[in-house]
Amino acid sequence: MKIRTKIIIAAVVIVLFMFVLPWAAIELVEGLATTGLWFFAFFTVNPLLVICLSIMAGTDLRKLWWIPLAIAALFPLLFGLAISDFVWDLYVYSSIYLPVGILAMLGTHLGKKYALKRKGGEM
Repeated sequence: MKIRTKIIIAAVVIVLFMFVLPWAAIELVEGLATTGLWFFAFFTVNPLLVICLSIMAGTDLRKLWWIPLAIAALFPLLFGLAISDFVWDLYVYSSIYLPVGILAMLGTHLGKKYALKRKGGEM
């Protein structure tokens, strides 16, 4: 997959999951269900998103190293736009998403490097 395609995928997925879906939850769901959806996103959907995009970044570390950092930086801003309020507490989640993303990215990179080295050593 080309770098440009990976960047477009990352950008679209970040905006979709961190802006569009929270905004849709506000507009379409009423009451405490909205808060429940947010917590589900904070603790389940967003960490899985961070891991998946970071794994993708780990496949080409030199060009995509910034993806976990971008996710952590953009999450509070995009979610704040979705709810029309800036919440400093969202940086707590970003401080969790960043190391998770870095570990997934480096794990993928090192795993890929190890697999290539091992495959080359057998031949």
